[in-house]
Amino acid sequence: MKRAVISLFLITTVLSFLAGLVVADRLWFKDPVIVTTIEDRPKPLPYSLPLQYASIVIYYCDETGVPVWIACRMFSAESSPSGRATDGNWNPNAVSRAGAIGIAQLMPENLKHPMFIAFNDGRTIDPRNPEHSIRVGIRYLSYLHTLKGRWDHGVGGYNAGPFRNPHLWKDETISYVRNILSDR
Repeated sequence: MKRAVISLFLITTVLSFLAGLVVADRLWFKDPVIVTTIEDRPKPLPYSLPLQYASIVIYYCDETGVPVWIACRMFSAESSPSGRATDGNWNPNAVSRAGAIGIAQLMPENLKHPMFIAFNDGRTIDPRNPEHSIRVGIRYLSYLHTLKGRWDHGVGGYNAGPFRNPHLWKDETISYVRNILSDR
């Protein structure tokens, strides 16, 4: 009887611990990305925010609830040739191998979608215009966070596509999420 009680206690303790883990990585037992829920925001990490874009970024982050440091690390990584979240490149003319354009690396085929046009207040989107790119990028990230309920899944959805299951993310997306949300 004593063994059964101890075993039940241990199993309950382990399951309670595992239920409390919230991670984006399918290999969570080896190397978790970061614990993020709405109540437990990820801790801020170093970021760069060029002065000419500061008011735009802060305005739209304040409007949407996106942490400034996440938006800044994403835009820095998106528009940088190295892809590092702290490079601070913020190149409005950047074009990726996949054809994404601007600071927020918006895909041209998405720019005509009604949802993206709504993110730009009903106006046509010029991805090379820093204000358009930042506005649409932050509102899209906010939408993904609302859709997924977690910052790591929102950031991963920004990279892999909004409806891709996090358990099916490619290594590139897992690395991207780690780059943005962790200091490793």
